[in-house]
Amino acid sequence: MDRLIYTALSGASQTLYEQQISANNLANVNTNGFRADMAMATNNR
Repeated sequence: MDRLIYTALSGASQTLYEQQISANNLANVNTNGFRADMAMATNNR
């Protein structure tokens, strides 16, 4: 059960991180010199 909760939480956390990156990119799209960020997922084994 703990592993299931951990898996669900890590997936939700990654999705939230990607959403924050996208929101930041959209908010700054018209800012001079702005360079877009990219979200990257890693396998933490």
